[in-house]
Amino acid sequence: MSSTQMHLPGIDAAFPAFPAVAQVIHSAATVDDAFLDDDPFDRITSGDPLAVLYVGLQEAWRTCRTLAYNQYPDDDERRLPGNPAHWVETTGGDIRRIALLPPRAQKLLSMLVTKSLQGDVERQLQGKLAADQAGWPERIRAYATARSGRAMDIYKSQPWQDDGELHCDNAVWLVSLFVHMRWDLPPTLVPKRDCPGSCPHTGADELERLDTADAQALSRLDAGDKVDHVIRSCPNNGGVRTSVHDRLMGIWVQLLKSAGFVDVRMEARDFDAGATSADKDHRRPDIVCNFGGVRYIIDLTIAWASAAGAVEWRDVGWDADERAKAKHKSYEEAMERERQGQAGWFPELRLQSTDQFVPLAYEMNGTWGADADKFFRFVVECAGNEGTRAAELYHWSAMTFGEHWRRLVAVELGRGRVLCLRRAADRGYGGNTVPSAETAPDSL
Repeated sequence: MSSTQMHLPGIDAAFPAFPAVAQVIHSAATVDDAFLDDDPFDRITSGDPLAVLYVGLQEAWRTCRTLAYNQYPDDDERRLPGNPAHWVETTGGDIRRIALLPPRAQKLLSMLVTKSLQGDVERQLQGKLAADQAGWPERIRAYATARSGRAMDIYKSQPWQDDGELHCDNAVWLVSLFVHMRWDLPPTLVPKRDCPGSCPHTGADELERLDTADAQALSRLDAGDKVDHVIRSCPNNGGVRTSVHDRLMGIWVQLLKSAGFVDVRMEARDFDAGATSADKDHRRPDIVCNFGGVRYIIDLTIAWASAAGAVEWRDVGWDADERAKAKHKSYEEAMERERQGQAGWFPELRLQSTDQFVPLAYEMNGTWGADADKFFRFVVECAGNEGTRAAELYHWSAMTFGEHWRRLVAVELGRGRVLCLRRAADRGYGGNTVPSAETAPDSL
């Protein structure tokens, strides 16, 4: 086994490796930047068979290191354990410490590349905005709300059966691309000018001629506005939005049970039982569960429409976070009544369990609110410690327990967006009487 221990000059540590690997790393550390800057591969001689390996390794290392410093120039930010550039601090940027890279380092490097490409896209979009090209302000607004925050999780779903829970048909992909990047939809997915049922909304008049670029751009804008209305605010789709909310509730119930949470219940009728008929702020949460001596009071909400107005760039998840703040406020009195306990309870017994309210807020495009994201990370951590993480609890293509549930949420929201459009395209559909407010499954 001693022959597989790697010792590098200047590094006070030993790592298991084949001797050839140690030689390549040591040789790579001797390659200076001047050599790399002067087209090194043209000067590699056949006398050293390892030259291609160690020069290529040093060049790749320098590229990744430069990318890390460029994307995260602040030293304090790089020192954070979860930062994609944290490995630079761990290794000191020295290739001889390459063995100190964290597990699955390729994922961290991929995150750096993604962040770099995202910056390139944003700069291109800003250039389009400055040029005032038709349709680009709308595309920028769409991308600005979905550029991070898990909105793109839907594109990672890999269904292996057509009727599976992760299956997305072509319409789901196309509508998701419209929502995230304002890609043009095919005519079959564009709603008619007038909404069916009782909705009074009327789209723009159809243009008589589409033989110019400006006319075509205007037509696409009109179609996009109609699609936005149908998905975000058309009253005929109140029932669709409610059903999406309820299915997300079901996903979270499965997730919590799989992660080891106990006494997981939907619509717990004993919550806020101390409220009287005079209490207008009586609340019944979507989910109540327990873990580690804490009772979690969970209420789920989806921001289908945006309250941000016509802005170009804003914090990702702004609408979801606003909905979460509203939920916190609406539950203040109910949580206080729960803390006080009902008549006849012993306060010392009631205080043995701590209540924590968690608003799970999402946006229509799939973005998670900050509270939902934080709680999800906690649940996944609990699953790693005490959960029953059997293989059948998550799809094989997701690679991790948490990835599976993130993709389930994304697919469910994607299907809901398409269902809104399909309802609007049905000429015989007259709307429904189900309100757009969140409704418990047992009350539908």
